[in-house]
Amino acid sequence: MDYKLAGEAAIVTLGIETNGVAIPDSAVTLLSGDVCKKVEVGSGSITWNAGVDWPENLTVVAKAKVTAWSVDAPPQVMVIDLRGGAFGL
Repeated sequence: MDYKLAGEAAIVTLGIETNGVAIPDSAVTLLSGDVCKKVEVGSGSITWNAGVDWPENLTVVAKAKVTAWSVDAPPQVMVIDLRGGAFGL
């Protein structure tokens, strides 16, 4: 997917919809290119490896939703530490 970012740098994210319903973010993880990070003004490109990420679903009708978030107000994320150990150490 190619896009053009104008105006100012932004955090770019990608969502995928089929039949008007969003695919869960947990099924759209194998992304590369200018996505899920700060992107400077200009042309950008995103690749999604759908065949590996979502192999049990085949569709020819999908819609990509590219969103540009202000660098000063990025999307909310949750970071979970799976290393184990005592909390707070």
